[in-house]
Order: sequence, then structure tokens, then C-alpha cells
Amino acid sequence: KRYECDECDAKFARPCELKTHATKHTGERPFGCPVCGRKFITTSNVTRHMR
Repeated sequence: KRYECDECDAKFARPCELKTHATKHTGERPFGCPVCGRKFITTSNVTRHMR
């Protein structure tokens, strides 16, 4: 695993995984529910929320 988080000891195999993980530290939630507006870290979390 070559992609390491600068904030903690987490390591990832792909850069996209590190980018998603980094939002835990920044608080960024770029994906919003089109119905209620609640924000999420990933699109899959939005999809699960909408079910």
C-alpha cells in the first residue's frame, strides 16, 4: 500500500481511496442528496441514503 495519509497512519492501494479518506479529516462532504440536501462523503452514501 503506497498511498499514506498525512494526518494519520492509514494506508491505501489507490489514490482515490486516499482522497475519500482525507475527507474524514477535512470535513468535506461534496455529494448532496437531491431531495433533502443532506451532504455525504461519497456518491454511494447518497445512494444508500435515498433507498
